[in-house]
Amino acid sequence: MYKALFFLLFLSISSSAQIRGTVVDENQQPVAYVNIWVEDENNGTTADGNGDFTIFEKNPEKVLVFSALGYETAKVKGTEAANVVLKQRPLQLQEVMIAGKKGNKTITVGDYKKGGINHFFSSGKNPWIVARYFPFDGNSAKTSYLKELMIMTDSEVNPAKFILHFYEVAEDGSPGKDLTDTILLIEAAKGKQNTVVKLDGYDLEIGKKGIFVAVEWLIIDENKYDFKMASNDAASGSYTVSNFSGTRYEPRIGTIPSEESTSWRFTMGRWSRFDKPIQSGIGKYNNKFNELAIKLTLTN
Repeated sequence: MYKALFFLLFLSISSSAQIRGTVVDENQQPVAYVNIWVEDENNGTTADGNGDFTIFEKNPEKVLVFSALGYETAKVKGTEAANVVLKQRPLQLQEVMIAGKKGNKTITVGDYKKGGINHFFSSGKNPWIVARYFPFDGNSAKTSYLKELMIMTDSEVNPAKFILHFYEVAEDGSPGKDLTDTILLIEAAKGKQNTVVKLDGYDLEIGKKGIFVAVEWLIIDENKYDFKMASNDAASGSYTVSNFSGTRYEPRIGTIPSEESTSWRFTMGRWSRFDKPIQSGIGKYNNKFNELAIKLTLTN
């Protein structure tokens, strides 16, 4: 009897901790891959391809923050999140000079060596967005259009999906408005890969303030990976997996060490800068900032 009572109590607690809902646009069409956070808490998820989501939160009165490309950010209480409507963001038309791309000159920035990368960003179970800043310089002035991007990925699922973002630089130096109006859903093959993305058709240009290139992790079933990690037992010198298991969402993104931080992270419903170097036992990464391993090919 006591076991049955405990089981029913557990079910009741578990049920109350789940907030389920669907994200739609103003025409009641589902919005895919919406980034969702409990405001000011390290707890988030991603709506799936049909706009459906589940997030675990003991207090359903907490505010959820919904953000998606092309839509205004919405804040909704968990108790009112069964059907979340996102309003389309108005297009901001800007006066531009049409000069035409020549495409006869290319340069690369942010080069890295695949074999030299042994440290990776992983978002664990939360839908981080990590953005790396690329400045505008003399080379950018002559070759300012993005032709191709290469990023170091590592995945245990095949394929792993993530979203690429390109942001302008806001007045406070943080990532600002998204420069694309289309979701760039990228697939990373299993294993350690140089994942290449062609950008010719998007007319992306590095502005005079520079540009942010960002990765958004998707907390969806297709990316889920249950792992067991070997750890050295100092007492016996043997390896055990009994206490090191968990779940993460792929892919992991390779990083390169840097003396200064140029990266920002979207978490808890807001942007914050990486302001402390990493303390690790990996030689070249110790006491350094970690930047996303990204190489850009620019053209005129």
